[in-house]
Amino acid sequence: MRTGTRIGRFLAVAFALLALSALMLTTASAAPPKAQSLGLENPSKTMSVHVMLNLRNESGLQALVKELHDKNSPNYHQFLSKEQFSAQFAPTAADSKKVADYLTAKGLTVTHIDSHNLVVAATGTVATLQKTFNTQIEKVQLNGQTFNRTTSTPTVGPSIASLVKSVSGLHTMRAQSYAMPQVKFKNKKPVPMTPVKFTKTKKNGVFFPGDCFSSSNDVLYLYGTGLQAIYSGNQFPDAGCGYSPAEMQHAYGFDTVIQSGIDGTGQYITIVDPYGSATILSDANTFSSTYGLPALVPGSNFFQIDNPEGGTPDCVTGPGVQCGWEIETTLDVEWAHSMAPGATIILVVPATNMDTDLWEADLWIAENLPLGPVSHSYGEPESVEFFFDPYDYTNQYEVNLIADVFGFSYNYSSGDSGDFYPFGVNVPTDVSFPSGSPNATSVGGTSLALTSAGAYKWEEGWGSNIAFINYAPPIPYPFGAYGDGFYGGSGGGTSQVTSAPTWQNFFLGNTLRQQPDVALDADPFTGAEIIYTDYWDYSPPITFVAVYGGTSLSCPMFSGVWALAEQKNGSPKLGNAAPLVGDLFYFFKGSMNDIVPSGSGHNAHGTIFYGNVPVSYSQWDLAGFYQNSPTFYESIWNAQLITVTFGTDTSLFTAPGWDNVTGWGSPNGANFIGPF
Repeated sequence: MRTGTRIGRFLAVAFALLALSALMLTTASAAPPKAQSLGLENPSKTMSVHVMLNLRNESGLQALVKELHDKNSPNYHQFLSKEQFSAQFAPTAADSKKVADYLTAKGLTVTHIDSHNLVVAATGTVATLQKTFNTQIEKVQLNGQTFNRTTSTPTVGPSIASLVKSVSGLHTMRAQSYAMPQVKFKNKKPVPMTPVKFTKTKKNGVFFPGDCFSSSNDVLYLYGTGLQAIYSGNQFPDAGCGYSPAEMQHAYGFDTVIQSGIDGTGQYITIVDPYGSATILSDANTFSSTYGLPALVPGSNFFQIDNPEGGTPDCVTGPGVQCGWEIETTLDVEWAHSMAPGATIILVVPATNMDTDLWEADLWIAENLPLGPVSHSYGEPESVEFFFDPYDYTNQYEVNLIADVFGFSYNYSSGDSGDFYPFGVNVPTDVSFPSGSPNATSVGGTSLALTSAGAYKWEEGWGSNIAFINYAPPIPYPFGAYGDGFYGGSGGGTSQVTSAPTWQNFFLGNTLRQQPDVALDADPFTGAEIIYTDYWDYSPPITFVAVYGGTSLSCPMFSGVWALAEQKNGSPKLGNAAPLVGDLFYFFKGSMNDIVPSGSGHNAHGTIFYGNVPVSYSQWDLAGFYQNSPTFYESIWNAQLITVTFGTDTSLFTAPGWDNVTGWGSPNGANFIGPF
């Protein structure tokens, strides 16, 4: 082991943490990262604004939510109807009219009032909005994203001040998709995976090997200018690795559950994907016919609802136009359908990926759609949202509170960046938003290994480090002077700004929200096959197969699993999944797969000859800088000349019981469904 190099890396990170620790010593002393101001926004630009009204008796609503998840309360799972919520907690029609009249008098055009009088939406020029809300609107840049924000807290006149909770829409931060491809590398530059072209001649639609970890202790010899090396250890399949729906169902034990008739029939899974995909229905049905799943029929078991919140799309996907969420939409629909093939899929497509449009869509869903799991495969660093867009942070979590009261399970991906530190987003660590909502379920990720027969073999907490071994010495991912090896991993950890819900405090004794709550396969190196049509790069379009992961895979999969649980349970609905997953782990042994580190006696290692002098590189050297458990699995991908670890997720780590990579673990088939 090259201890000098590892100590140097450790000291560099340690000093960086020390220098920055003053920013984040406590929640109260936490300071925001710095954004670059790009000047004031054009006063003639038109923007939308969403005025959120105060609830009546919000403290009473908070108290009720605690009782809904307390088995000792007579209100346990006695979710409110829409009518009960309106009568007890929602603002009145007179309240929303008063706010609407105020905005109209100021020169704004009112465009929408929701069915529970919670939000009044309007449009106007920047100049009019600035005057109406007594602030200015600027453009800023942070972490590569350019967005608007106000220079001071927006305020309203005394005639409506007591009615207004917050003003959203003047801050235009955007959520990011958490879909992650199984990337291949060529020379020094990461390049997008080259998908396998779809043909109907492929037997059973299995396009990639499902046996990712059977080969061990092979030998790889490398010769070249300045490089002579020998590597040995576990081998990753040359073609890559990916699982079909049948393989994933069988691995988690849900194939027999589905065959018994618990397949999601009578249940609704709502999926939220801004922009959507122009070919989602045809792609999902090609996927379904390939893998033996029921067809999705519009108006029967598939519905698409575009722009329900009335926003203004800033991109319309179609031939020659890619909005960036096409793959995400495909992954979500195909893999929710894979885990609950009998359920009805409702795809809701908000106008944009701006935070305001996303929580507005969530509110519309809670007010208008049937109860069931609602899957969201996106997010952003929570502290950035809290400091730079506190109004959307507050409104999103209030919408989650309302959905919880109605009996929905709003499920969110926990993120693909581990503790976020490797990307310099926040210091020292962060969690994802909105998965940190106290009234929602945070879905993390694992790496899933199957036996040669397709059965469950083991799971690691998802976290991968990569080293490029066609260089001497090996180069950690990403290329550059500060590459630390980290490629991606399940988001998790402790919030700096969000309080823990009572049900989580009961199990963990925490005061701040911990993520995630549950996990399923999310590792792109053990990912899932999807079928999609590329209509933005090709004319005519071409249909492809590719392997994708990220918590954008685990979240729709878990939403499908939760639909099975809802069907098994019958009436009343189960509501938010997170409180019940902890119950299952503690009181129904075997219902969850408890994820702990899984090592290997054949991890990658090698020797490089510098002249005639051999220098050994251990599995730890090839893993780059990692901060968690020294026990992990590591393979050599000969075809790509890289090593890949499984179980190295930044500072996060798996352990018996709840952990900050996988939560309470992954659902275990019939044992998970049985208690309901």
